[in-house]
Amino acid sequence: MNALGAYFEALRGSQSREAVAMAAGVSVMSILRIEEKGQEPKAEMLTALVRALHARWEDVEALLSNTRATADEGRRLAQQRLAERAKEIADQVPDGEVAEALRFVRSLRENPEALRELRRLLKDGESGAFRRR
Repeated sequence: MNALGAYFEALRGSQSREAVAMAAGVSVMSILRIEEKGQEPKAEMLTALVRALHARWEDVEALLSNTRATADEGRRLAQQRLAERAKEIADQVPDGEVAEALRFVRSLRENPEALRELRRLLKDGESGAFRRR
């Protein structure tokens, strides 16, 4: 289970446990126990974490089914997933806007309040209430 904890921790990156807990609808202590103590999450929590962290079910299945999987293997799979996500997102940005998009993403990392606002706006957009600012 340490491999899965390392996988989730690497996907979380610089996000706080609090932010991930809020996004997943779980407690901070649950995330701590998974990441640091190797506790196996229940199915509902596992689903919530996979969604919140944009994890890959194939990775989770591989780590859970391999009793010899190491924390290093979990981190390696997470780095691969992060690279895939970055490429998916980058492919959606027009070439002339890549530099501005990178500046924007970096600013979100440094401003948790702006990130929360963006998440709220995106959720509103899913319900059809998205407004341009």
